[in-house]
Amino acid sequence: MKWSFSTHQAVRRCERSVFLTQQYASHHPSDPGRRRAWVLKQAQGERLWIGSVVHSVLAQKLVPQLRTGLVLPTAEELVAEACALGRRQLAFSEQGRFNDGDVTKSLAGPDFCVLEWHVIPDRVAPPEPLTSLAEVASICFDRLYSDELQPVLARLIAATTVMPERRLTFYVGQCSATATLDVLTTAPGRHCVVDWKVSRSPTADNTFQLDVYALAVNRAVTGAVAGAVDVIEINLLTGVVRERTPRPDDLDLTENTIRSSANAMRSLDPNGEDLVEFAAGLVVTDNPNSCAMCSMQPLCAELEGVARYHSPEPQGRLVFA
Repeated sequence: MKWSFSTHQAVRRCERSVFLTQQYASHHPSDPGRRRAWVLKQAQGERLWIGSVVHSVLAQKLVPQLRTGLVLPTAEELVAEACALGRRQLAFSEQGRFNDGDVTKSLAGPDFCVLEWHVIPDRVAPPEPLTSLAEVASICFDRLYSDELQPVLARLIAATTVMPERRLTFYVGQCSATATLDVLTTAPGRHCVVDWKVSRSPTADNTFQLDVYALAVNRAVTGAVAGAVDVIEINLLTGVVRERTPRPDDLDLTENTIRSSANAMRSLDPNGEDLVEFAAGLVVTDNPNSCAMCSMQPLCAELEGVARYHSPEPQGRLVFA
């Protein structure tokens, strides 16, 4: 199992959920049980789905223009792209096309989508997901071109190279780790990572996550220098911008944390044991909210013979303004 920040966070909540998503789930159609786990692994609620659409549009429509120096799309054009992508993804999920033969995310392309209310029995469909998507996209892309974010946008435009959704693999001792960067730029003597956030709630302290990104650049990108990697976190809903330049001793601390986390994750190796029996014996979260919102809930319930917690019903349409 490769180490990543998301897996690090998840294993602290529920060992069984991590095992089901990272070890048991498989897209191969030859094993229906593991294929079902793979589908559930992809399932997103409304908020996560909207955020992923915004991220996709930034990666596919904005960053390529930054890279080529062409005229940037307007906020209205980006909103239109988000709505069009959202409609295609909603149709893909509604039609259950994720169950077609040996379809994978790479084969299906950007239209691939699994929405939780289409695959998890007790998840109720939100009343107007496309309307909510349009509202969030409008706020985010208007914010992107606002005066408060102009210095960041100017910095991206001035960069020597601009790369979207850069996936890096690096090692900490014997541990293989991955990090996917929303944007990676280079300029003479420096690298910069941009991490987009789409959240109305107060942004948590993501210092460790930002330091992981800096460590990944230092380990996996030729020419990167410790102390010369800037990481910028931009919350497009709230306009909050946080910039951090981890020092070498920050990166040493990050390495130690990853090493300790990876050691703990080794307990999730079944070592030849029956996968289902192994999963049934793993520690599960004692937080009812975490359990209720987990996409692996149907499988977990079958392992125990009864649902531990029921998912909360949505309270009307999401409002982001």
